[in-house]
Amino acid sequence: MIRRIDSSEKGQIMILVLFFLVVAIITTAVLASLWHAEIQMRALEKNSLSAFYLAQAGIEDAKACVKDSSACLSSAVIPLGAGRYNFTVSGAGSTRNLTATGEVLDAGSNVVASRRIEVLVNDVGLITLYQSPDSWKEN
Repeated sequence: MIRRIDSSEKGQIMILVLFFLVVAIITTAVLASLWHAEIQMRALEKNSLSAFYLAQAGIEDAKACVKDSSACLSSAVIPLGAGRYNFTVSGAGSTRNLTATGEVLDAGSNVVASRRIEVLVNDVGLITLYQSPDSWKEN
């Protein structure tokens, strides 16, 4: 048997539907905001790791430069993938300080992440590898 809904019950049903609609909209907005923040965090992590790998590529070029000075391209900015790196070799004699900076670029060639690595080497090999405290920069 089907029961008829009178006008006072129609108003109650409308209020209940609006309440559930508002709750659904708020929940969706909160989840979208959290999702957007998570996507941004993942992009920052990816760019930071890419900048670190670019800096490592610079260290490898610097080590090749120390080992064989004829293999030394230069300390100019070298493009690689979606970024670039450069390196410098300082010191003389048996101990050298190698510094490399890796930068990830956006579509407009603006730096979005940067990492710097410094390595101290001698004739025997690698002495220390460290990232200076100000080596990490993200925009």
